[in-house]
Amino acid sequence: MDQFVLSLLILSFLTSSTFAQENYSANSALDCNSSDETGPSPAFLYTCNGQSKSCEAFLIFKSQPSYDSVPAISSLTSVNQDELARINNVTRLSEFPSNKEVIVPVYCSCLGQYYQANTTFHATNDHTTYYAVASQAYEGLSTCASLKRANEYGEFDLEFGVELQVPLRCACPTSSQISSGKSYLLTYPVTIGDTFSSIAERFNVSVKSLIDANELEENPIIYPDTTILIPLEAKPTTSNTIIHKEPPNVSPPPLPSRPENRTSKKKLYEWIGIAAACSLLFLSIILAILLLLRREKRNKVLESSNETGHVLPEDLRVEIASFEQILKVFGLKEVKKATENFSSKHRIKGSVYWGEFGGEMLAVKKMRRDVSKEVNILKRINHFNLIKLHGVCENLGCFYLVFEYMKNGSLREWLAGERTENRGSWSKRIQIALDVANGLYYLHSFTEPACTRTSRAATFF
Repeated sequence: MDQFVLSLLILSFLTSSTFAQENYSANSALDCNSSDETGPSPAFLYTCNGQSKSCEAFLIFKSQPSYDSVPAISSLTSVNQDELARINNVTRLSEFPSNKEVIVPVYCSCLGQYYQANTTFHATNDHTTYYAVASQAYEGLSTCASLKRANEYGEFDLEFGVELQVPLRCACPTSSQISSGKSYLLTYPVTIGDTFSSIAERFNVSVKSLIDANELEENPIIYPDTTILIPLEAKPTTSNTIIHKEPPNVSPPPLPSRPENRTSKKKLYEWIGIAAACSLLFLSIILAILLLLRREKRNKVLESSNETGHVLPEDLRVEIASFEQILKVFGLKEVKKATENFSSKHRIKGSVYWGEFGGEMLAVKKMRRDVSKEVNILKRINHFNLIKLHGVCENLGCFYLVFEYMKNGSLREWLAGERTENRGSWSKRIQIALDVANGLYYLHSFTEPACTRTSRAATFF
């Protein structure tokens, strides 16, 4: 008798596992902290209870911005573009209207205790959590709990561009479904407004088969961002799909009795914008005038000082000499790239090379001694007639000073050039002499310490 009871229990277990359908997940699919320690949970994926461990299955994906073409959806789901285009009766480069249902054929296989189709996803700025990836990017075709299990990252640690393993919800028909003529299972993401009767009518199946396939009771409640299984006798076609309407706008429409409100508000905003722009323009003009007056006053003071032979006050000279420009610290790799590893075609003269730094032509001088004192002086020099130091680079005791690049060469080279116009005229020579004197005056009077013994002809010519 005991053996008979035991046999019945074993037979009952085998029968239930063979003919069992899948449990509907309801809102548990949105729970990122679900557990299946006590057994398979619908909050993860569909249980491996089909007649086969692997099969061809189908998903429904609604086109959305960024995923509205055959190539984009193919990449999102790791499905062959030709197969995706063929089953949807489009070309390989076709684009779909917004919210158009797209049939996605997948290879569904059993891994552990759940069926799944595998794909990958690179996190974007709009999808930085497992919940967002599951409910927004994949529209409920994956679950938060299954994503957490498949990846090593924390729930809120998804940096931009990180690659995620994404298990998609799919299933293979059970023995009972196959015996009743069902050959395929389609995973359908529920949308607002969906009902079992409307879904059953579109896919030419009975409401009872939907209820049985998802182990639901009569008149069930289904939730958006969750999925149900639709058992099919044949592969789905585009005749089963629709374009969903845009979700209703939450904000109420304007009252038809007073359409002028919107127009009057729009005009008010336009006048406010015009007034703000005019105010900004007026302030800019005033500021420009003040700056011009200040510059003119400063020039008059300098001219008066030069004419009378007076020297600027000591406190003003010290203040000017204390001004320092911020130097950029270049990396050796950046310097080598700009000069093509100090190639001969970039050599200007001696250990000086030219290079392109982010679209700007600069000169690089290699030095094998400590240049800290020299840099300390050069970074305080800011004069129109003097070459400007842009930055420095140091590597293993070798220093590289990055200067402004004079594309016409030194003063000597410019004067000796064949294309130099009017270089021998007295007015040009006097102007050059004045510019050199102006630079020397700056070095002697407005640098700290004053550059007195470093002023040689070679420095200028």
